[in-house]
Amino acid sequence: VDTVEAALAELAGRTDNDTQYTAGNGLNLDGSNEFTAVASPDANNALDVRANGIYATDDQNAGEVTVADAGDNFTVDTVEAALAELAGRTDNDTQYTAGNGLNLDGSNEFTAVASPDANNALDVRANGIYATDTDDQTATEVAVTDAGDNFTVDTVEAALAELAGRTDNDTQYTAGNGLNLDGSNEFTAVASPDANNALDVRANGIYATDTDDQTATEVAVTDAGDNFTVDTVEAALAELAG
Repeated sequence: VDTVEAALAELAGRTDNDTQYTAGNGLNLDGSNEFTAVASPDANNALDVRANGIYATDDQNAGEVTVADAGDNFTVDTVEAALAELAGRTDNDTQYTAGNGLNLDGSNEFTAVASPDANNALDVRANGIYATDTDDQTATEVAVTDAGDNFTVDTVEAALAELAGRTDNDTQYTAGNGLNLDGSNEFTAVASPDANNALDVRANGIYATDTDDQTATEVAVTDAGDNFTVDTVEAALAELAG
């Protein structure tokens, strides 16, 4: 042929009988000259050949994953075996001590120290430590700080007893309105019927008297409206009557 068009058409119709092909790593060339990918799960290469491509798969288990063990911590070389070895080991290196509120006995068991005899008001139960419902301290067991140095004793019980026995020699009292302080230092209420204050002092309290002995001449009239020329009820009534 003598044109490009005809030469291309001639090339397209020719059969390639000269080029030799071989299957490289991961490929297979079968008898029909068809190449296929080698992706066998049995070879654990984690590939899966599908119609639309090749996909990575992962079918490894812990027994198939190796442990590098750069620190030389194991005698085995897979994850599965290393985990089994760790599970069987006993912690012989860590040293434990019992801090405040704990006790470590000879069998290496920690227990909480919560003795009612020590008055710490704790109760150890299967599911935890609880404050007890009651506190067995008495007033003799409770200390008084006494920052002001007010007592010669150091417990609540003794301080209360000391206070009960003291006489008040320092405080000075005076009688205010409505009260009287006599020579024996006894206060009494001033509630004399003669003074027309209408109060009655009885053993259990002060009461208003049942009657009021004021007369009409003793009751004043305010007369805000300036209706009278007098200033008592008696005089106002007489003025109205006249």
